[in-house]
Amino acid sequence: MKRVERIIMILLLLHGGLLIISQYLLLHTEIVWNWQPVHDYLGVFPSSEQTNFIDF
Repeated sequence: MKRVERIIMILLLLHGGLLIISQYLLLHTEIVWNWQPVHDYLGVFPSSEQTNFIDF
């Protein structure tokens, strides 16, 4: 029984470490922009800059 408890504890610690590492990567790197890109559609985000439109 001690062996099973030790394996479960090791897995919990490993899982916690991986969660902390992944949270750090998402907050402090540019991975999130590739994983969840924000598409700037007209009318979705308020734009203070003047955009140039080309009429065909």
